[in-house]
Amino acid sequence: MRAATTQRLRLLQDAAKLLGRQELAKRLNVPESIVDDWMRGEGTISDSGLLKLSEILERWARGSKRA
Repeated sequence: MRAATTQRLRLLQDAAKLLGRQELAKRLNVPESIVDDWMRGEGTISDSGLLKLSEILERWARGSKRA
């Protein structure tokens, strides 16, 4: 697995631990099954999805309940 792919996977796993997979999928506007695929390494989150993920995590870090 490439380093960039490993980093994306780690971000997804961390976000899922913080928010839960269902909430993460909702905030990314994708089906939960897609998040599950990404977390199993059966797909890769897009660059635009990664940007959205970073925005979600930034808001979470600031204590916001909304994404």
